[in-house]
Amino acid sequence: MPFIDCRISKILVEEDCSRLKSGFEKIMEETAGKSKKYVMIDISCGENLFFGGNKGNCTFCDIRLLGELSKKQKNEITSQITCLVTEITDISADRIYVTFAEYDRDNWGWNSKTFGE
Repeated sequence: MPFIDCRISKILVEEDCSRLKSGFEKIMEETAGKSKKYVMIDISCGENLFFGGNKGNCTFCDIRLLGELSKKQKNEITSQITCLVTEITDISADRIYVTFAEYDRDNWGWNSKTFGE
């Protein structure tokens, strides 16, 4: 935990995917206090995404995590992810969504048991 599911309309080269991965890990470690040792990331490129009725040039990042973040942390993570994605993909900030889903310990399993055990 956390899991970052990032869907991007553009096709990226492996180097750009690696830069995104490293950036996501750093953001979660520094802003959310989540060790990159436990961060799982899926970066899907070339997705068939539509935004405002138009195809392409958009990104959707869904962040799922154990526990809760403050409003300040969520705003900072959103800002940093938006900047990172814009810098690497050249997708405009107004075409990037970031969502958060927070789970309690009973609803997140790892290593054959839930964290609530």
